[in-house]
Formats: sequence, structure tokens, C-alpha cells
Amino acid sequence: MTASFKAAAGILGALGTGTAGAGGLYYGTNVSIDHEIGHEFLGNEEEFNDSWKQKHEQLLTAQEDSLTSDLQGIRRTHNTKPSETGAKALREWCNSMRNSSYKNIFKSENKQLLGLTKKYCIQSLKDKMASDKLPTLTGNTDQETFKTNYKKLKSHQDQQGKLDSELLELKSSFNEGQAETKWTSIQSWCSRALEKAFKGSKDNLFLLTETFCKKA
Repeated sequence: MTASFKAAAGILGALGTGTAGAGGLYYGTNVSIDHEIGHEFLGNEEEFNDSWKQKHEQLLTAQEDSLTSDLQGIRRTHNTKPSETGAKALREWCNSMRNSSYKNIFKSENKQLLGLTKKYCIQSLKDKMASDKLPTLTGNTDQETFKTNYKKLKSHQDQQGKLDSELLELKSSFNEGQAETKWTSIQSWCSRALEKAFKGSKDNLFLLTETFCKKA
């Protein structure tokens, strides 16, 4: 028996003799949007309302041909800002996309849908932070901010956010006199942390970025 024959036989065996076998194979290999990135979606609670409004405003500036027909419909119907109804419509669209298939054995990755849900259903910590509070994350323009924030490690308490391994290492070797050089470590940490998703005002990473990544 050739290798190709064995492979074909294996697939046919998995599919079975009817639709039940094919359905089982589909569900066994189906990856939903929720499975892929749903844990990063903005929440439905009131504290996320401003974030949804910002996402709706972002939708209004998008190129028409970059959107699916349903997103185009939301933009046409709710074409002013700020718009609570537009934000609500976008939130409902995002929630409806959770069970959509990102990929399965019968089709390749739906990169457009994944990209759109990432863009309009997730907000980074950087985008959540007010622009006048966001320091420059490269170069030495805001080194004084990061020097000050490095020094906060000395008295940091877990109530302000539990330190991750990288920040714990900086705290364990803390020396106020090293702020002149160690500030770059805080800046580097912030540049990565602020790319993560905003998951609410009580989320540990949000609390840490509020302490170490924000201008006074």
C-alpha cells in the first residue's frame, strides 16, 4: 500500500460514510474567533463604554473597501461621533463574531475577519491611555518620566498590581542611584506591556502600566 493511498484512506475513515463523520471532523478542527483572540475582547460592562466609543470613532475613519458589509452598514447607520448607539452596534457585532470560524480543515485562515476583529474589538493599553499621559517609548525624550517610575519600585505594593518576573528582578536589585541607567529597562518593559489588550481597570497589567508607564 502506497503512502498516498494510506493518507487517502485515513481521511476517508475520518469522514466516515455520511455527513456525521464530516461534521465531526469539522468541529474537531474548527478554530473560532473566540478561541483565537476572544480573551482579549473589550468587555460588555459599563467601564468599557468609552473604549467602545473610541473603537466606533476608529471605524468611521476606515477605508470603505477594508470593511465587511456588516461593518459598512454600522458605519453608514451610525455616522456621527461620539455615538453611544454606534458603539453599542459595534460591540454587538464583535460579540456576534465570537463563534465565527477563523479556520478549519475545509478552508484556510480567514485573515480579513481576524484582522477586523483585532482592530475593532480589542483596545491596546497604549490606545487606552490618554495621549498627554503616554510617554515616548523609544529614545530618551521622556527619560525623566522613566527614572521617576523606576524609583516607584522601592515602595511598590501588590495592591498597585502584582509585579511580574521582570519587574520583580528590577525591584530585587533596586538601587536609586541606578535610575540613570535602569530607566531604559522600565521603558522597554512598558513598550511591550502597552501593546497588550485592555481588560478592565482592575486588571493586573493595567494597574502596573498605570504606575510605571504613565507621565505625571
